[in-house]
Amino acid sequence: MPIEGFASSSIIDQLTGVLTALSPEDRKKEVNKTKAVYAFEVTNSKGGKHYFVVDLKQAGKVTDGKTAGVVLILKDGDFVDLASGKLTGQGAFMGGKLKSKGNIMLALKLESVLKAVKGAVAKL
Repeated sequence: MPIEGFASSSIIDQLTGVLTALSPEDRKKEVNKTKAVYAFEVTNSKGGKHYFVVDLKQAGKVTDGKTAGVVLILKDGDFVDLASGKLTGQGAFMGGKLKSKGNIMLALKLESVLKAVKGAVAKL
């Protein structure tokens, strides 16, 4: 469901669609590859914040919330660029566009997770 003022919400909707469209077996494979829960704190241009969680540890679903193994903090436009491949995780982190709290090793897996999502969205 689109969230007004957040371009990233369309990507979250796509991710939700991808995870929902997977068969239970394929969803389990994706979860087993990652075994992580990511929380995203996204700030829009007006200073509004939205939090969402991508559970790739057990359920293979997207929900609202803040609890995760790692919290990734970034601006709405940077999230869109990261998810679309215009910005790499390393580039975002080194450029100060991406901050993290929690398990840094999980944060390092982010780019491969986003690549998988991008590939799955392209197949839809």
